[in-house]
Amino acid sequence: NNEKNIDSVEQAIKNKEPISFSLIAGLNESCERFIMKKQDGIKMINNLKQKYKYSILTCIFNKYETLKPIKDFREDVEYVCVTDDKDLTSEQWKIIYCDDVLKRMPKTNQFTYIRFHPFQFVSTDTCITIDASMEILKDFWDDLIVPFIEGGFKYGVKLHSSRSDIYEEVNAWK
Repeated sequence: NNEKNIDSVEQAIKNKEPISFSLIAGLNESCERFIMKKQDGIKMINNLKQKYKYSILTCIFNKYETLKPIKDFREDVEYVCVTDDKDLTSEQWKIIYCDDVLKRMPKTNQFTYIRFHPFQFVSTDTCITIDASMEILKDFWDDLIVPFIEGGFKYGVKLHSSRSDIYEEVNAWK
């Protein structure tokens, strides 16, 4: 809220310098100031910013498949299904009705569109897209996401079982 510091903070961000900050918590005029370690503050801000650890995205068009229940349901994972079926409901999946975007493209491209634009539909910066025919039996975090994040990768492409070369898979996606 201190406008005179805006320029110096923006310059520090541009230079990738460490920035110290304090957090104010409270309601109306009764605010309490508290101090915490830098890592605790960053963790708190990230938790406020992102409710879920990661997202799982699937889509169903033309009632082609049924939405499977999630066996290993986690409150800290966002499950999103994009569909053109106004009647589709789920207690586990967040249903996003998406008809207008998809009307402009051939039916064969609809799933590909969702696959390449997942962050239009999810709220996290890590997303796994799955086929709606898959049943989630186990959490993806330890086996798939942790190695992906710790490896420092930006994108992940799963090699199709019928292909022996990753470049064939990348070309197929292109």
